[in-house]
Amino acid sequence: MLTAEYLKQIVEYDPETGLFTRDGEIAGCLNADGYWRICIDGVDHLAHRLAVLFMTGQWPRFGVSHRNDDRADNRWSNLRSASPVQTARNRRASNKLGIKGVRMTPRGAFRASIYVNKRHLNLGTFTTAEAASEAYANAAVKYFGEFARAA
Repeated sequence: MLTAEYLKQIVEYDPETGLFTRDGEIAGCLNADGYWRICIDGVDHLAHRLAVLFMTGQWPRFGVSHRNDDRADNRWSNLRSASPVQTARNRRASNKLGIKGVRMTPRGAFRASIYVNKRHLNLGTFTTAEAASEAYANAAVKYFGEFARAA
């Protein structure tokens, strides 16, 4: 298993830019999902996980999330530890409206709901998508804190 000591011998990490370099050149490349990956001894590693190892000396216990949702932005200030549940809370909308937590009722109104502690909570029915979206956004901040995503 890759250790922090070995990692620091073969690459450098700039926490201000989030870039890893090897022999003065930027290390790694973007993968199809938009994450930086770096090959070390024939094994591909995600750069955001390597940044945690480099900075803390330990592999991340759970996942690593990008605060600004830019998968290629590995600045130390943009990275945070995230459990699988926290990562799920930070997902984008995946419905037809493109508005997280909002769906259209058969009568043309907009219903807002949020999933908290394995339960769907109804936030109300609204005449506009914007009002329903605002209700979801407020609830997301209340229940999810820094991992809230309204869109």
